[in-house]
This record gives sequence, C-alpha cells and structure tokens, in this order.
Amino acid sequence: MAAFSKRAEGLPLPVKIALSVCGLLLLILMLNQATSNDATVSKLLGASHANEVPDDSALEVDVNPTDPIDFQENGLPIYPDTPASEKGKFVKGKSVYTREQVDEMNRKIEELAQNVIKRIEAGPPKCMPKICAEKYKFRDTTKTTGLKVGLTSIPGSGNTWMRSVVRAGTRLYTGSVYRDGNLIKNGFVGEKLDVKDPATAVIKSHHGFHYKHPIWKFCDANIHVIRSPFDAFLAECNRHGGGHTGSLDRNVLIKKCTNFASHKIGRIKNMYDVWEKESKGELKTRQGPTVRVHLQEDHAMPIATLFYEDMERDFTRATAYLLSFLQVFMEDEPEWPDAYEGLICALSEGQQQEKIHRHAKEPPPGEIFRTPSGEPNEISQALCKAVEDLWNEDKWGPCNGHYQKDRTDIVKHPRMHDIPENVCEAGESPDPTV
Repeated sequence: MAAFSKRAEGLPLPVKIALSVCGLLLLILMLNQATSNDATVSKLLGASHANEVPDDSALEVDVNPTDPIDFQENGLPIYPDTPASEKGKFVKGKSVYTREQVDEMNRKIEELAQNVIKRIEAGPPKCMPKICAEKYKFRDTTKTTGLKVGLTSIPGSGNTWMRSVVRAGTRLYTGSVYRDGNLIKNGFVGEKLDVKDPATAVIKSHHGFHYKHPIWKFCDANIHVIRSPFDAFLAECNRHGGGHTGSLDRNVLIKKCTNFASHKIGRIKNMYDVWEKESKGELKTRQGPTVRVHLQEDHAMPIATLFYEDMERDFTRATAYLLSFLQVFMEDEPEWPDAYEGLICALSEGQQQEKIHRHAKEPPPGEIFRTPSGEPNEISQALCKAVEDLWNEDKWGPCNGHYQKDRTDIVKHPRMHDIPENVCEAGESPDPTV
C-alpha cells in the first residue's frame, strides 16, 4: 500500500479520485462475498437449536390454486365431499384422504400394533434381524413414493429422542425443518437436507407452535408427540440455561422458568388446538393406562397422538404403535421395514438412545421443586400456575412438582434387554413362535 501511495503522488487529482472510488468498491465487494460465504456455511450447518428459524424459501411448495382442496384455519386439509380419486391431486401428487380411507388406515394400525405386541411378548427373539445390522441410510430417491410423515411436538417434548427411535426402527435418517448443527454432529445428518428432499421420510416440525412451516406443505401424515407442559417447560428452561438450572438461585429459577412458560403458553395452546382440538378434551386411548394412542378421525390426513411419558413407561408397546403407524402409512413404499423387526432394532439400541435423550440434562427432582415433606414448593407452584390452562389431570395427574417419570401411581414396564447379538441366517425368522 505504501508503494502504491508513492506512485499515486504524481498522478492528476481526477485519476486519484477514480482510483480511490475503485478501491472502495472493491472493498465492498469483498465484504459482501465474505458475508455470502458465512451465510452459506451457516445454512449448511444450521443455527443453534435455541434459534430454530426455518428457511421459509425452502418450504415453498407448488400447489395448483385451482385444485379443489379446502383447508381449515390451522392449515390442515378438510375431508372432501367426493372420493379422493375424483377430488384432484394434493401437494406432491397424492390425493386428500377421505374419512373412509383414514378410518381404514387407523384400523390397520391398531391391528398391526396389537400383532407386534403379541409377538414380542411371546418371548425374546431367536436372533437379530438382518436389518438391525445395517447402517443408517437415506431412502433410494429413484424408488421412493415420496410420502412424508411429520413428527411434531412442542419444544422440550423429546422430539430428538423420538427421531432416534424412528431411525433405529427404520434404519433411515430423519429430516427436519430446522438445520441444527449440534444434531448434525451427533449423527442426525438428515438435518442437512431440504425438507422436501425425498431421501427422508420422517420430518421434525413444531407446526402449531411455529406457523412459518405449515406441515401440509411437505407432509402427508403426522405423528404428534405430547408431553406434560410442566416437564416440557422445565426441559426447555434448562436447555436455554445451558443445562445448569439445578445450580441457579431459587429466585432466579422461579423468574426464569415461569417467565419462559408464560411467554410460550399461547403457542402451546395453539399446538393443542391444531392436533387435539383442546388440551382438556376427551382423552381417547387404545392400549390401556400405560400406552395412550389417539388415532384421529377429524382431519383428511392420518394423525396419531403419542405420549412422551408412555415411551418412558412402556417403551415396547408405545414403540410398537409408532412403527406400526409408519408401516401402514408407508405400505406402498419399497423395502419399508417390518414393524416387528424394527421394534427389535429399537430395543437393541436402547442404551445408545439414552445418551441422546434430553431428559439426561434436566434438573434432578428433589428440593429444587419440592419441600422436604414432598409437597410442591414455590417454584413448582409458580410453574403449575403458569400451565394451569393447559393441564389435564386425566393425562398427567395433579401438577405437584413431580416429573411424570417419577409418578408412583403409574405401572412401568421395563424394556426387553435380552436381545441376541447373533444375526439371523438367510430365511431365519427372529420370531420365537415360528
């Protein structure tokens, strides 16, 4: 630069001005290029989970405005008055489902889940299904139907854990409307793909909590994961606090968590309004007190509500429903895994899933939330007050400062741990009854 300045000293003033302007423009171009590169890297790796903001441009879907499809205010399709085959195409070329079609899928899901549960309860498998030894993969985009299932929940409801269970049971990577760099580092490489990419079949979303990514634009069915608002808010409060809630001052904890809940409560209500009509509505069950599955009948797309708490209390039966829902909906998908074999895979990977499960970061129960006598203290009372409009005792019992996993009035069923390591030979069935 010094040498350049000396050479410029003898130049006419207009030339000096022109050179200065050119230098300034060059500097601006270099800064813009650097910003563009940073944005590209950020888009690939994803922002932190705490700043989950999907790229709206990546969610645009070409929908013919003349298609005779009606939608509710929450963005979900309404049952057509005529059979789907006569009603026109929906989104990616699939028809809106009729009530009869949804009812038939629900019947198949219930029948398959009960069959899977019966087989697994007959005894430990004789061998490990071959699929369990396969590495995770993406769908073959040259063969797939392109069908996608949403996996929706409020933040703090174990969506990441559920995705790991789906991945274990299907051997397929899951996707997301978010690009979370931390999850990519932990093996959730489907985060890198566009939400419409046919290579992924199950997509994480907070539709209802966030409305910038209406699920009907890219999914054809949905699994709604519901969790106690008390537990979910504590998990999120802890996560946003860097995992150190247990060491926070009592007054700081009260203010931090209750403020967090009060600011998010409206979004949670919206979530229930979309997927369950209302939080305190009738609780429909399918499998007794430990596994509650609501196969909905009110939308023109298959929807199942599963409880996070049930996955902890009775992992085997709850996962049987989860994988049965996917198998029935994906029945036309080439090489879709069998729900029974997928359940064995998920059980065998249980210990690995625990490492990813977010509840490991939650503050421990005890004096933080309850008095020495076991009664809810001021922290629990404040948080319960914040979520009282959403609380349903039929689902979660009284709000008393206890995590749902610590309730003593609910029967818990341990996971099956004696899964054999030997892989089944060609033609050999893992089913002990065969």
